[in-house]
Amino acid sequence: MYNLLMELEINDFHRIVGEVLMYCQCIEDNIRRIYARRMPGDDSLNLLKIDEERLTMGQMVTKLQELDNELPHPLFEAEDYQMLFKIVRTRNYYAHQVYLSFCYISDNDEEFHACYERACKQLLLDQERLYPLYELVEEVRYAYIPN
Repeated sequence: MYNLLMELEINDFHRIVGEVLMYCQCIEDNIRRIYARRMPGDDSLNLLKIDEERLTMGQMVTKLQELDNELPHPLFEAEDYQMLFKIVRTRNYYAHQVYLSFCYISDNDEEFHACYERACKQLLLDQERLYPLYELVEEVRYAYIPN
């Protein structure tokens, strides 16, 4: 693990951003598949419907939670849903914002390094937080959806 008090080399930063986005995408796809399975009807047709409606991850998590709450044994606990909603924000941050938090600060080296260091710290924390959630969602999918 990297020392949180020191900045990452930019190549490591790029690699870890890619890893974080990979976890987010895999979690999103697993949620998509779980939601399609949980919906009434044929899983394959449900997946097509989700794709046609262009449901966002946030919309799928909301709908899955609604379906889950109707059943005596939900697939995910309330805390899991809170984490899934955080994933939506995390993915959006890394897809649209993280580099903007430091890239355009060129006239002040001290400010640039402070912003970059904050981005590095957050990235490492998110990397550490996402892997267990990725595993949890993957386990639920394997248990819930037959091969």
